[in-house]
Order: sequence, then structure tokens, then C-alpha cells
Amino acid sequence: MNRIAELKEFAKEKEKESKDKLLEYRQNLEEKITTCDGIIKRELELERERLTVIKPENESPECPININNEIPEIQDFHSNLNGILEFYKEQLIRIGQASKRIEECLPLDFANVKLEEKKSQEYYKKIINDGYDSVLKMFIETGRAITNCCKVIVDIADKNHCEELGLFGKIYVPIMTVAKFLLPVQRISDVLNETLEQIDFRDASPSNSNDSNQRDEACGKLKDLAKQLVKNDNEIKSACCHLFETISDSFGLEEELRKHFASFLKKYYDLDAKYGIIHLHLCGYESPELPEKQQILDYLKEINSLRAEVQDSVNRVVEKLSEEIRKSLENKAKK
Repeated sequence: MNRIAELKEFAKEKEKESKDKLLEYRQNLEEKITTCDGIIKRELELERERLTVIKPENESPECPININNEIPEIQDFHSNLNGILEFYKEQLIRIGQASKRIEECLPLDFANVKLEEKKSQEYYKKIINDGYDSVLKMFIETGRAITNCCKVIVDIADKNHCEELGLFGKIYVPIMTVAKFLLPVQRISDVLNETLEQIDFRDASPSNSNDSNQRDEACGKLKDLAKQLVKNDNEIKSACCHLFETISDSFGLEEELRKHFASFLKKYYDLDAKYGIIHLHLCGYESPELPEKQQILDYLKEINSLRAEVQDSVNRVVEKLSEEIRKSLENKAKK
């Protein structure tokens, strides 16, 4: 076997090994998400059962306790946990798509490869090995936020336990920010990406009658995408007042962090003032002008920048809380 044939065989082994690790990692993340989903549902059900048996001394049959009125905060807490899980489930889909693209890039092309005689076979094997390892490392880093978040959810899904650890005030703003703000912002980004694809179809020069039908279909999809933009925008704005109050009243976050999280809301409103008219253009309302592709690209760039900034801040808070939880549980075990 010549040198290149041997390196090809080595690369194939590394490719298979990398694909197996990618699959294992995706499955591991899916299991974590599923586990957290079950924990949240169980904790809310346990809280309902607890309040069913706890009745006030002066309760009469005519005026039974209203459980729904007794646990609005707990319901809101678990609703936000569900929201953060929904966000990371969608992140998991992106990670899966990214891993598929990575798999397509894994096979190495040995066409026209020339080896230097002075370089050993081990030298080239190390280059191949390091290349595959760096791809895996980069991929695993993309899922670290999900792993950290799941660790935190496992320990805080029981609100009482979360308060015992003294972490409720610190975690509530981040999880609410993800559930009520970052999730719809991420979906706006997805809609804009799809909008760009449909604009390409809409603006393509028709070469036959089928292309004309394709253009009409693209215009119809653009109207549907406009409705999705409006839907997600409404979700953000309907939650903004409560979210801003929660950030302002948070007793667990440092002043600097509170201002930082509040600034995200202002940035979104600035973006909305700048690009909010786009959905009307997509529907063909108020203006005969169709939105240019560059408008969508600019909007997408800025919304992605905001999304990345929010996600980075949330990830840093969650990572810090994960460490605090670990130390708190270790100290508790020593007592």
C-alpha cells in the first residue's frame, strides 16, 4: 500500500469515528431535553397535587379553593421553563442540521495530493486527526449551552428547591428572557432566512410558464411569512412590559446585568422602528414597492446580532449558575 492509499484508509476510519461521535452527541442532547421536559411536567403536577390537599381552615364547600388562583407564579415559572426548553429544542434542530452539513464535509479529497518525502507518514496522519478533532470540538461547543441549561433545569424545576438554593431571583430573568423574548427573536431570524429564499424565486427571470407559476407561489409564501413576522413581533411586545418589570424588580441580578437585559428590549424596539414596515411590503400593503433583498439581509444581520448578544448573556448567566448549584449541592452534602 502506497503512502496516499494508507492515508486514505486512515481518513476513512477517522470519518466513521467522527460521524459516530456526532450521532452520539446529538442523541445525548436529545435525551437531556426529553428528561428536562418530563421533569418540568412532573414538578407542575406535583405542585397541583400538593395544593389540592392543602385547604384553608375556613374553607367551606360553597367556596372551594381555586388552585389556578393559588399558583399563578408557579405556573408562570414552569411556563417559562417550557419556553426555554422550546428554544433549546429548536437549537437542537439547528445543531442536527449543522452536523449533517459537517458530515458532508468530512470526506477528504485526496485528488492531486502530493506528499513531501521529508515529511513522515505520522506527520500527515496528525494533520488529518487534528482536522477531524477540531471539527468535533467546534460542534460540541455549539451544544454546550444546551448541556448547561439542562443541568440547571434539573436542579431548579422544583421552585421550592430553587429558592432553598437561593437562586430563584438569579435564574428567573434569564429563563423569562429566553422564553418570552429570545425564542420569538430566533423565529423572526428563521422567517427572514426563508424570506430571502422566496425573494430569489419571486425575482427570478421567468424562462417558461412554470417559472411564472413559481413566482406567484413565492409571492403567496411571502405573505404567509409576513404574517409569521407579525405573530412573533406581537409575542415579543405583549410580553415586554411584564419582562421589563421583572428585570427592574429582580433582587437576584446585579444592577449591571439588569441594565444589560433591559437594553435588549430597547434594541428590539429600535429594530422594529427601522424595519417594521417590511411585513407590509411583503403583503403588498400601503406601497406598490416590493422589499428589496438587501433590506431583508440588513434586517437579518441586525436581528442575528441581537439574538447572539442575548444568547451569549443568557449562556454566561446559566453557566455561572450551574457552577453555583454544583458548589451549593457539594456544601449541602458535606453537612
